[in-house]
Amino acid sequence: MNTAPSYGRETEEASVPLNFMVTTATRIGSDHVSIGGGLRYWDNAAPGGPDSWGARLMVTFLYPKSQLADGECELHFPFLSVEQTANL
Repeated sequence: MNTAPSYGRETEEASVPLNFMVTTATRIGSDHVSIGGGLRYWDNAAPGGPDSWGARLMVTFLYPKSQLADGECELHFPFLSVEQTANL
């Protein structure tokens, strides 16, 4: 769970989304990926701004930095991340 509030200086209004997300790291073929999804609830929104619920889907491709002896990998920061968000 996280939040990413924003404040408009001109309107003096705050928008506060609450994000509930679940992710897992797995393999698709030989590629390491992190996949996840979640819900977003707008606890407070500026007039005319987003409100209600939203959904979020994420796919992040991970590239190994090195292969360790027991089959584990050290991973670089993600090279490619794809995310789609929509208000419901």
